[in-house]
Amino acid sequence: MARTFAWGMVALTGGCSLINPTAEFGDLVDGGYDAGQIEDATTSDGGRDSGTDSGSHGDAEVDAGSCVPGAEVCNGVDDDCDGRVDEGDLRNLCAEGGVACIEGSCLRPVQLAAGSEHVCLVAEAGDVWCWGSNRQGQLCAPTVEEHATRPTRTELANATSIALGDRHTCARDADGAVYCCGDNDWGQLGDGSRTPSPSPVRASPLPSASSVGASSTGSCAISSGELLCWGREVGTTNRLTRPVPVPGLSDISAVSGGQQHFCAIAGAGRVACWGSNSFGVLGDGTSTPRPGQFVTVMGLTSAVAIDAGNYFTCALTPARDVGCWGINTAGQIGDGSLENRPVFTRSMTAGMHVTLAAGNTHVCATSIDGRAQCWGSNVAGALGHGGTETESPFPVGVRRADAVVLVASGGAFSCATFLSAVQCWGANDRGQLGDGSTANSSVPVQVAFDTP
Repeated sequence: MARTFAWGMVALTGGCSLINPTAEFGDLVDGGYDAGQIEDATTSDGGRDSGTDSGSHGDAEVDAGSCVPGAEVCNGVDDDCDGRVDEGDLRNLCAEGGVACIEGSCLRPVQLAAGSEHVCLVAEAGDVWCWGSNRQGQLCAPTVEEHATRPTRTELANATSIALGDRHTCARDADGAVYCCGDNDWGQLGDGSRTPSPSPVRASPLPSASSVGASSTGSCAISSGELLCWGREVGTTNRLTRPVPVPGLSDISAVSGGQQHFCAIAGAGRVACWGSNSFGVLGDGTSTPRPGQFVTVMGLTSAVAIDAGNYFTCALTPARDVGCWGINTAGQIGDGSLENRPVFTRSMTAGMHVTLAAGNTHVCATSIDGRAQCWGSNVAGALGHGGTETESPFPVGVRRADAVVLVASGGAFSCATFLSAVQCWGANDRGQLGDGSTANSSVPVQVAFDTP
């Protein structure tokens, strides 16, 4: 079940009460919005007399002043004196960057991440909101049952980065600690057990981490440029229930995992991959498995960002080009073909790109002018352009009414933050679009942070 918000009463030092006009009660509160008359005449006259309190409070008189109408902003105050709080266009309430007004504060996203069937958003204040499947407790919200069709506030706090696997979630907090929740069959929570947990548990022992990454059933953290991982050791059936150092790589700035592989950006932007090499997913031009053995992606000199999908990976170059390698049966490489590519291959995207997101079998990328393009499988409308084709090996434009800021791709769906909204498209059988329904959509729909 999604979290609902009860808008509480807020006391003002010189203005209106924040509750709708009601009958007066013997509580020294202006329940009737009658220009500051408190408990006037009797304790139940609704504010219709001369303003003296003849109820249980004797002769007390309080002058609360008058409400001077102004522009409504997100602050928990009835600024425009209409008896409502924080209502209106989010562009006015929060200005650019605020996607919801919740309990008097603007929710401003700093990161968006997607798993196979769930989504999480890290807000500027460090709180984390998630929606979608919760079958293994991956929403870090124990009160939610099997799925949440609207965003719910999680038990994660002071988060700075987050990574989602198939059925687990890991987040790094401001102190460098990493907490995980959800499925733990492979030890991907890092707490030394294989017990799933709907509440966050701390991965340990782990030095202070700077960021986190996840594969379908594993997790990694970067600490002082070194890599530590836990969960399923990619390319093997080994279970690591606590973080262990990954030797052989240093000066790491980013890490991302797919179905059975990991890739990392090391020194000078070099991309190294390891694990299963099905379909050439490691990018070394072969299909030879490399568990615990790192290979450099061929054709890629350096990268500033990477993201791994199911048996493929994509990278963003310093020149802001996007390229991918690995399986291509649904066109997820984006080069106009359906042939597997065991080396880095540039996608046919247009524009200077700033972000990219690899889902299970599709990819989305955003350009510097706010456009979003997706390619690959279009099952359930995952490409977001309203088309009905099975797949597209060519990038197609996502329907949008505003500039895209962040993007994340999951199973057969994607989500993006805009200047004043979060929207998702594609599969929605587990509520992963966050709009309060379970209906698929081939075009972006609004994520419903407000109450039903």
